[in-house]
Amino acid sequence: MIRFVLAALLGFFVAPAFAGPEVSISDNVFLIPDANAKSITLTMIIGAGCSDEPHGECKGISHYLEHLLFLGRNPDHKAVSIAFFRDGTANGATSHLTTVYWDQFPVRPETQAADLDKLFRYFTERLNGFEVSDVDAARERNVVLQEYRWRVASRASARFQTLLNAKILPDDPFGQQVAGDEQKIAAYTVAEARAFHDTWYAKNNAIFVVHGPVDAATLKALAQKHLAPLPEKKLPERAWLDALRTFEPTTESVRVSDPDVQRTAIEIEKIVRFEETDRARADAARRVLNTWLEGRFDGGPHDTIVESVGLTNEIDGLFVARTGPGALWLTAGAEPGDGVTPERLAKGFDDFLAASAASGVPAATVERIKERLIEDRALSERDLDAYASELTQWLAQRKNYHDFVNYSADIASVTKDDVDGLLRAVAGRGREILGVLSPAS
Repeated sequence: MIRFVLAALLGFFVAPAFAGPEVSISDNVFLIPDANAKSITLTMIIGAGCSDEPHGECKGISHYLEHLLFLGRNPDHKAVSIAFFRDGTANGATSHLTTVYWDQFPVRPETQAADLDKLFRYFTERLNGFEVSDVDAARERNVVLQEYRWRVASRASARFQTLLNAKILPDDPFGQQVAGDEQKIAAYTVAEARAFHDTWYAKNNAIFVVHGPVDAATLKALAQKHLAPLPEKKLPERAWLDALRTFEPTTESVRVSDPDVQRTAIEIEKIVRFEETDRARADAARRVLNTWLEGRFDGGPHDTIVESVGLTNEIDGLFVARTGPGALWLTAGAEPGDGVTPERLAKGFDDFLAASAASGVPAATVERIKERLIEDRALSERDLDAYASELTQWLAQRKNYHDFVNYSADIASVTKDDVDGLLRAVAGRGREILGVLSPAS
């Protein structure tokens, strides 16, 4: 395995606890040096998304701001937007927790230092502020509206998922659409976007990830030049994020007939209580459990529900997510097989979870999955492009970098009891919704 020299950025050094491709790190600047990369990618992750909008309501202002920052001019870039390089690509994404901006351009040795300096400067200047014309602001509001119509309003499955999310978490930002809805989008104002920016955009709430043939000294100089002089901000408390989710165990059915649907499908959403004592260990155990739920192991969901019982031809999705402290969110979806009612298929999932919770996941299977996950990480360490993507996605979920470094060790520490404990939790009582989406009569 190629080894890279770990260098400090901004004078801060943290030694990694694993034998993978070293990542240079400051408090908020990461480098994955890759001598063989054909392009350089710079990603800026802002630690705020739609769940940080006022009053816990995802209107989509954070997403609107993402669009405005790509276009918004400032004194040093009056005539150009984020797409500096004709042969480069740029984009952004907003989630409940973060807003991500990235730009990628081909490696050009003769201009590489100047290109990276130009781009790093542009990104860091977005933390100070932005200017946008009324024409651009109106156009981007319409672009967001078109995106919503394409991704949500025009897709039966997305409309249905939005409905179920709102019902399973009616008073929680995680149950709301990141981009809001058509009425909310139409009411966007630049003033709201600017207020969100003023609250959350700061160097102490931003992470930068650079991947490519870049040396640590160059990136350190850029960080000192453009990032270090910026002021920090006192960020608001996120009480809602750390609060235990409270809910009464309930069971509800939601049925929707839609002319855009060709076949009946079910979606099961279930929130259960789970008191974790170690976040990283619980996350590692959940990754093992999800690998089992989504895989084709003997005695697993596919083997039982599809192959043995024949309730469906394919499970479209079955996984467990964490939704804040003390709560797990189970999602399961499939189309009933011929002659199978939605209720029978839903009962098949319930029966499978109950039986599996009683017997647990076989110890040998747990060990086999752990070996696979650790091997997958080792493979990504050899493919630095994949590794950079993995690190970026991890940080974009507001996960701790230390936990990323210790990923393989955390996976190795998972026991059968850890996995079975999660399985018993999601099989237990909670707030459950059976959604049935069917063709219009």
